[in-house]
Amino acid sequence: AGIMTVCYRFGTAAAVLLAIGTGRSCHAFSSLSMSAAAPKNIVVVGGGIQGTSVAYHIATSSKLPAGSKITLLEAKAPASAASGKGGGFMARSWGDGGNTQQLHHLAFDMYEALAKELGCETYRKLPVLSVRPGFSGEGGAKKARKDLDALGAIPLPVLRPEEPVQSLRTALSEVKGYAHLTSYRLVVEDRPEGIDAALTARRKGMVDGSPSSSSSGGGEAAAGSGGVSGSAAAGGTTSKKSKKKKSKGGGGGSDSGSNTPNRGGSSPFNRNVAPADVVSPHTGPNAIVATPSSARSLEVATYTHYLGTTIPVEAAAEVAAAAAASATSTSPGNNGNKKGNKKSADADGEGADEVVLDDFTDLSPYLERGLTSDKAALRIVLERYNVAGVRDHVVRLRQLFDGLVPSVTTLAEGVEEEQQPVGAEAEKQEATGMVADAEGDDEKKVEEQSNETDNGGKDDAAAAEKKESGGKEASKDEKAKQILAMQTKMPNYPLDSSVALDGANTADFFYLACGEEEDLDAVRGRPRKVSVAKANAMRVGSSANKSEVSSVDEAEAKSAADAEAGRKGATRMIELEARCRVRCKIKFGGFHPPPANRRIYGDLAYLEVTLPGASEDVVHVTAVPYGFYVNKTSIAPEGYGEPFVFDPRPAENACYSHELLDCLLQYSKTLRSAWADALDAARERAELTVAMATNESPVQSLYRVATRNDFSIKPSPNTIQQIDALMIRPSWLVPKGASDITPSSTHGAVGGRHEYNQARADEDLASTFGVDIRGGAVRDFNEELQSARELPRETLQERMDRAKLVHKVLVEFGEAAMVGAKAIIDGLVVPMNPNEPARSHVYFHNNIFFSRAVDAGVDTFKISQGDRAARKAASRDANCMGMLHRADIKGLHNLATVLVDYLGTRIVCQSVVPGILQGEKTHTLLYGSVEATQPLSWDEDMHKLLEESLGRGFMIATRPVPTLPLSDERMALIEKLRAASLENLSAMGVPLTGLYQENNKKETKPMTELCAPLEAKGIRGSDQRNYLLDLSRLTPRDANWVPESEGGTGRWEALASSTKAGRAKKFIPDSLDDDEHTMAILRHELVSNLTRKLMSKYLLAKKEEKKKAATADDKEKKGTEAEKDDSKKKEEKEEIDAEDEEYIASLRLNPNVFLPNIKSLENIDEEAYKQIKKDEERVREAAAYLWDDILPGLTKEIRENSGQILPVDGETLCEVLHQRGINCRYLGRLATLALEEEEKDRKAEADYTAGKIKSVPRRQMPFSWLELLECEMVARAAKHVLNSYLAENGGYGAAQPAQIIACFFSAILSTGEERAGDTELRLKKSGGVTGNSDLSPPFIYGQAVPSFNRSRAEIWEDIEREVGSRFRYVLTLYNTPHATAKNKNGGGEDAKPRALYTPLLRRLCQRNGVRLVAKSYEIGGKCLCSGGNNSHPIATSDIAGILPLVKHAAAAPGSEGFLPASFDSHSGPPSLHILLPDAKSMFDTAYAAWNQKALPQALDLFQESSNMYQRVVDTPLHLSIAKCLRMSAVILFQAGETDIAAANAARSLAIAVQLGGFDHPEAVNSHSTLAHILLNSNEAGEGIKHLRAATYLTELMAGRNHTDLGGNYHKLGTMYHELGSPVNGLRFYQEASSRENADRIVSGMIAKSTALALANVGHFKSALESEKRAYNLYRSTLGENHELTKSSAQNMSHFTKIAVEQGTRIAKEEKKRKDEQAANAMASEIVADELAAEASKSYKKKKNKSKKSKGKK
Repeated sequence: AGIMTVCYRFGTAAAVLLAIGTGRSCHAFSSLSMSAAAPKNIVVVGGGIQGTSVAYHIATSSKLPAGSKITLLEAKAPASAASGKGGGFMARSWGDGGNTQQLHHLAFDMYEALAKELGCETYRKLPVLSVRPGFSGEGGAKKARKDLDALGAIPLPVLRPEEPVQSLRTALSEVKGYAHLTSYRLVVEDRPEGIDAALTARRKGMVDGSPSSSSSGGGEAAAGSGGVSGSAAAGGTTSKKSKKKKSKGGGGGSDSGSNTPNRGGSSPFNRNVAPADVVSPHTGPNAIVATPSSARSLEVATYTHYLGTTIPVEAAAEVAAAAAASATSTSPGNNGNKKGNKKSADADGEGADEVVLDDFTDLSPYLERGLTSDKAALRIVLERYNVAGVRDHVVRLRQLFDGLVPSVTTLAEGVEEEQQPVGAEAEKQEATGMVADAEGDDEKKVEEQSNETDNGGKDDAAAAEKKESGGKEASKDEKAKQILAMQTKMPNYPLDSSVALDGANTADFFYLACGEEEDLDAVRGRPRKVSVAKANAMRVGSSANKSEVSSVDEAEAKSAADAEAGRKGATRMIELEARCRVRCKIKFGGFHPPPANRRIYGDLAYLEVTLPGASEDVVHVTAVPYGFYVNKTSIAPEGYGEPFVFDPRPAENACYSHELLDCLLQYSKTLRSAWADALDAARERAELTVAMATNESPVQSLYRVATRNDFSIKPSPNTIQQIDALMIRPSWLVPKGASDITPSSTHGAVGGRHEYNQARADEDLASTFGVDIRGGAVRDFNEELQSARELPRETLQERMDRAKLVHKVLVEFGEAAMVGAKAIIDGLVVPMNPNEPARSHVYFHNNIFFSRAVDAGVDTFKISQGDRAARKAASRDANCMGMLHRADIKGLHNLATVLVDYLGTRIVCQSVVPGILQGEKTHTLLYGSVEATQPLSWDEDMHKLLEESLGRGFMIATRPVPTLPLSDERMALIEKLRAASLENLSAMGVPLTGLYQENNKKETKPMTELCAPLEAKGIRGSDQRNYLLDLSRLTPRDANWVPESEGGTGRWEALASSTKAGRAKKFIPDSLDDDEHTMAILRHELVSNLTRKLMSKYLLAKKEEKKKAATADDKEKKGTEAEKDDSKKKEEKEEIDAEDEEYIASLRLNPNVFLPNIKSLENIDEEAYKQIKKDEERVREAAAYLWDDILPGLTKEIRENSGQILPVDGETLCEVLHQRGINCRYLGRLATLALEEEEKDRKAEADYTAGKIKSVPRRQMPFSWLELLECEMVARAAKHVLNSYLAENGGYGAAQPAQIIACFFSAILSTGEERAGDTELRLKKSGGVTGNSDLSPPFIYGQAVPSFNRSRAEIWEDIEREVGSRFRYVLTLYNTPHATAKNKNGGGEDAKPRALYTPLLRRLCQRNGVRLVAKSYEIGGKCLCSGGNNSHPIATSDIAGILPLVKHAAAAPGSEGFLPASFDSHSGPPSLHILLPDAKSMFDTAYAAWNQKALPQALDLFQESSNMYQRVVDTPLHLSIAKCLRMSAVILFQAGETDIAAANAARSLAIAVQLGGFDHPEAVNSHSTLAHILLNSNEAGEGIKHLRAATYLTELMAGRNHTDLGGNYHKLGTMYHELGSPVNGLRFYQEASSRENADRIVSGMIAKSTALALANVGHFKSALESEKRAYNLYRSTLGENHELTKSSAQNMSHFTKIAVEQGTRIAKEEKKRKDEQAANAMASEIVADELAAEASKSYKKKKNKSKKSKGKK
């Protein structure tokens, strides 16, 4: 065609004469030398495409002399080979940017002219984005035309400016034909004409095409007949002969799958899949592979970069001007100037006019230039690989083979939805309108009724009455139908099963936590519960309405079918996921990397691919810059010495492709079959996922993942990883695992099989531990964080952008810190000081500083000593850093901080102050001291900054301290230790020059004023920012934990002296002198509460003084002057004067009091000494306020339930304490107060029974409060004891912790230790299965390593000693025979154990990061923990793993400090605090509006707050968003919009589960909220399910004595009772009565409901007994004259009367029955006598007759 510069060997006919056109006219051969006079005899050798084209154009040339002869020589026939089998297809832009660009454009025009000359009907000109090739053979042209009409283009949804360009690549990675592409660029260009019609036709199903990638892009294209049309890369021609070969071999040549035997119809390897069905047509041998756009600037030095485009410098100004001039243009591909672009492209080569999308920006600059217009489009341009690109491509293909198979063929499905109003905004508008309408409903109804009344007359009274009665009947019928519909969804509980939920049932945790008891019955093989309607119909029998029974049966069948469909869907999902995993293994071969002599040929990598199938053949692939091909490496003969013979050259059937997947698909038939099957499975999986999501709630999707193995014969592997991928916080319970795993291989069965995966091993070995080695310089987290904080925050958008960037940096820092900490624990990172002891090692990795939280020595300036104090100091430092982060102080910078606890080791991870590691000259110490013997530094500017920030914001007082603060004794100890260290170093031959040289020659003041903790350090980094470090406290020490001899309050000593006896004397220390107690500080919440209290008292006193000082003239002021004066006074009251400021300053606390090893100021500065004595007194007052007011106040709140704050677990318990400024070390004091209150309740009950008092208090101390307190104390103490065990023997326990943890947990969760006979009997019952590992150290190591061998008594002694030291308390519920309590009413002697074993197991796992298998554990009985390798009830095989505990300094306030995380999962960190005060303020305002019943405003504000949070975090997974959704659900429910309310509540529940697990406290609240909404919206079945889930979780977390349990069972009983199932209601009432309830009135209500239910079923005697119980409760609490007591007395009389009547009737009936029985007996006796007499008479007659007959004879 006149465009080729080389001779292609397309078969035997190759043209040897090549004419190249250089002009712009159609006369391409004008350069031939031809005379006009003499005819020519021209011979063209070769009759292929080139030869025939040359002959034709010469013949049609106007310059050909008349009479000339043209001869075409061809050995076989014209166009006999490839030329006759290939189609003509070309695009104008193929050669753009190259040397042949003009020839491409000229040839394209020539095609059009040639078609007109010859009248070629098959030629057509198409504007396209991408083209799918046709197929060779018969019908190929027709197929090509259909594909060309379809275009293969993919419409994109509406693009938003803030959306990153990378999201387009992410979207394409889920589309068939695009998912395997990794090396390409996106180019903006003109939208081809006619594409919209083609897309519309394809959406309607008129075109059978599928999208595919295009390496040629858009512009114009032309295709002709003549066999098959080529791909967009001008390749892909195939002969008939080759096609036959494909049908036999499957891949055109050597196909590894051709020898695979047929294994049956179910095998995916038996499908006969042609390459054209799965191989991309645009990545073949002649695919155009462009130079990467970023590398084009290396070609010519005059290139520049303009909006993602590399263009010549001289064209930059022209392009910019054209873009500015065509601002309204909608054609971004040509920048509004086609001519200019074409000129620059023609002049400067490849892609000079391309607008390439920059992957590191968003779409805003491109959208501004018209990318969203109807005339714009994007095209894909393939780019060449480098070594890194090959690695990325292999990783991507591994992901595809591992199950991430693309399932969609277009992105057009969401276009229409995206064009609708934004979902949240539309829902907000709709819901707000609904709320407003709901508020006006009552008024409208009143008006309508008034109008109807006015219009009515006397004549219509009868008709109106008739109508009203008819309406009432219709209403009754409608209500009856509604009740029947609700009954059909309510499960009926058989009498042989309990209605109560067992909180100790951890085997069925995932089912019960989601309320899926129906699925649980199916899995356990139990019969399905019928509905209440069905049970009622069965009891009624034949008297029931047939139509009603039929409708019930239909509803029952439908419900059962829906449930079965859900289970089948889960089973099918597992099968589909298994099919989506292609058993094709890719790894870098043994010959990789290429040797030097092959690198010069372009070899980048050598890959070994194990193909699917029975034979698992291995194919060797060579990666080159332009793609992949199969090489000639083969299996080596015997004796060769290596497994393969290396030959990287292309094989005979190389199957070259730009993409590795297409190369392999061409080669292997089995892979094509498996891949086609995976594509089908992926499509079905996507459809099934949508269907299940439509029919199920969001939380059910999470539940399906957790329980998926129970519904399939072939379980899914890696179930734990699948759950962790969905959860932010990993669950402490994991599924039991695969059912097809035998006990002998149980090590791989926990949570599914551990599959063989060579790629996983390669990735682990190639791990960089979080460092992005390909990103150039190591990431500077500190610079990113500080730069983000310094962003402007004037407008709301600026504040949102700032908060978003800060949140992103902190999240990524937390992830990097986790990865780095794991690498350090594994020993993969070398310390900065390897010559020092391990406890002193520090690490610098990924620009993060890592250190262990241990006492490293005396050289560093610090106050506390010891490892325990160091661990606590690290935690306090993180807390203070979090407070500074939330305060967001301008000009004061703090470091990103994360703590990681793992197997007893606490690692501190912090970003680095710039310059601090490069020596003293690169940073400046402004405040405080680093070395122990150095004086304190001080800077005026830094001091002012701290006074304005810490002084005002945190109430820290500025006080003078000694410039050399350490005491003489401490300094002497330091010098002594240094001298000993120098002697050791000298003995080792280490030169001592320069060691410990101090520069104390500089004169310093004896006193220095500080407005910060003494050990805090202010440093100016090399970036000239001021940083504050080592903030171990922002409040003073707690004087209650300071020994009285050192100035403490002496409260603990006084308490100990009065109660010191027995076990207290053994476990509680005599003194408070403990290193860890030096870190016991007051909480900031307590300081704030105390400050508000004192300030309120001060203002009140000031107001009273002003009132007294008011003159009589002020009182006599009248009229407007008086009003103005009053308003002026109000303004004055609002202002704070200098006196107020002075008083506020006097309330500040000194954080540097009661510090050990600090010089006294007594002989240094008398005034400062007096001031510090006053400060100590102020701190003692604060501690006394905590002891005397806060702790008893909280106890009273719990008793009175005034705030409904009774926590459900240890996490919410700590949250309740922290909100009131109480540290967890006061758990012991709170437990003591709880014991005193329980004793008061028992005494009051006894006195009332004895008649000493007339009434008892309504409320009692809830049993669950003390139980939760002791459970939390044991869990916290156990963590410290376990850490000490793991650190024994140089950390041996941490290296193999399974046996230690199993024995430790078994001892804690038991009441005694087994004897040998008990163990033998237990093993006999279990069949000898112990559940312990047979690979533990004692069996395979012998005596090489020590084993954990502690008895239960030893373990509990260590725990109780830790409880006594840490909480100064002696346990009363655990490890004691008296751990029982009488029944809730105090009567009787029945006792119940109160120790919470299941909640304790949960808290032990959470606080130690232990994960257990979800199974039944025999806890609360005997244990085996000192039996060597065996343990019971927790075995080593029950431990699924141990997680690190992470504390992020920037975590949201209120969350628990250390939370379990996962080293392997990357689902994200816990909810961090968001630096967006607007969202928090809006949430608080919404809450206030809700309290004021302003529902529309509250709803609007809650949704706006949720939108703000979500825009910052880019995900709904944040605790603040869950709270907003839950409150929105409450408001919508109150407004009557129950459907929308339920949807919001369901989303809130799903978010809470993902954030904290199925048993998170917020999940319990969401279950309860959702249940309340559903129960009041005629969705009784779903409501009961969620209420029972909340009930189960409450008992699991808080034990069976929690007060919410009785209320939940009572609510369930009321629901069943009111809806026509009194038997079920009665059973729930009875269960509620058996639960502890701290409110006697509520207990009376439950007893009253039970009495009514009993009366309803005719058991009046039992009803009377229950009513008597209610009456006694009312009378003892409210007195005889209260209405409730009187009503109960009347009911008693009524029940007594009915019971007597019933008893009389029963007695009469019984007497009558007995009389009838006696009469019947007498009658029977008479009849018997008569019969006997008659028989005797008959006998005599017979005898006489016999005698007569004898006489006659």
